[in-house]
Amino acid sequence: MNVLHCIPSLTPSWGGPSTFLRHLAHLAEKPDLAIEIACMDPPGSAWLEDIPCTVHAFSPVSTTWGYTPRLAPWLAKHRHRFDLVIAHDIWHYITYAVWQALKGSTTPYCIFAHGMLDRQHKAQHPYKHLKKYAYWLACGHRIAGSASAILFTSAAEQQRTAGTFSPYRINKIVVPYGTLSPEGSQQSQRKLLYRQYTGLEQNPFLLYLGRIHEKKGLDLLVEAFSRLNGANCCLQLLISGPETDSSASKLRQAIASLPEAVKQRIIWTGELVGPIKWGALRAAQALILPSHQENFAMTVVEALACGTPVLVSNQVNIWPFIERQEAGLVEPDTESGTERLLARWLALGPDDRLKMQVNARRCFNEHFNLKTLLPSYLETLKEVIALHKSQAGRCEPFRHRLQS
Repeated sequence: MNVLHCIPSLTPSWGGPSTFLRHLAHLAEKPDLAIEIACMDPPGSAWLEDIPCTVHAFSPVSTTWGYTPRLAPWLAKHRHRFDLVIAHDIWHYITYAVWQALKGSTTPYCIFAHGMLDRQHKAQHPYKHLKKYAYWLACGHRIAGSASAILFTSAAEQQRTAGTFSPYRINKIVVPYGTLSPEGSQQSQRKLLYRQYTGLEQNPFLLYLGRIHEKKGLDLLVEAFSRLNGANCCLQLLISGPETDSSASKLRQAIASLPEAVKQRIIWTGELVGPIKWGALRAAQALILPSHQENFAMTVVEALACGTPVLVSNQVNIWPFIERQEAGLVEPDTESGTERLLARWLALGPDDRLKMQVNARRCFNEHFNLKTLLPSYLETLKEVIALHKSQAGRCEPFRHRLQS
């Protein structure tokens, strides 16, 4: 099976989708799968060097939409080489180009929603939602409706799309999704972290790892940490991630206003990538993510892969797996909920935390290990292709069976 994946960017800061494709490329050495990737990154970018598959980079682009005149003709010329094309986006030009180049052809395409249809965006960003709604009415609903399927990473993500846009007539499929276990020496990765941040080795710390963005609930986390820290003066908070909006400056101001004893225990590292990131994930007592909306949360899954418990809000779509397998703690994405996350974690004894570490690794292996999930992932794609060829791409029994 030859599959072309189309994504706006493969930079690590693009988050879970780029991580997923990088790991999928490493697994695509199997004889039943070959993949290529089309992206809008500049050719020769450093982050494209270690991807073990053919990458077609179409930058420069002329607008924030990501327009380039070269992409659609290339897709139309090469579409016959692929059994399926998967677009990892909804709002950028790259998916529009897929629609234009493939409509009426024998090559089917799917769209990974990646949380972009979540109704929470409508409530949190009404102005941005209006712009997206205009695009949806103009062409978005036709792009989505013409796709063989819209792919979701969890049943929760699929359910959270109801009422976001209209018309909304799509074929919805939940597909297996995950990542690979980290490689490298745990000891050397931890040492790399401790050499750069010497205070972390002496005292325990909680880790936030992700974009510095208002939807992540970092304001709640800092406030809750400041309240509980008096009774837990050794606990530290490590904040790591790229700064993507104005919330970073607001967060810095909030931290600056805290008592000195609290400020000293909040360490802001900027973005951590590679071995030092894995060192942070392995060395942390727990990963904490009190997000207001989170489609899949790849960093949560990466923490589970390291055997690190996770403290998350119930707006992280994979929270039922975590709670059911006791791989972490779950609370609402509120000020009191975030404070309870910290309080419940601090109340756990050593045996309970050790048990949670074991459960975290088990949760990853059973639900999110891409190596294990690959056969069922490929089987889902093969069925989509078969249905497209038989002109049954809107088959109701197929859709409901995959959602169950």
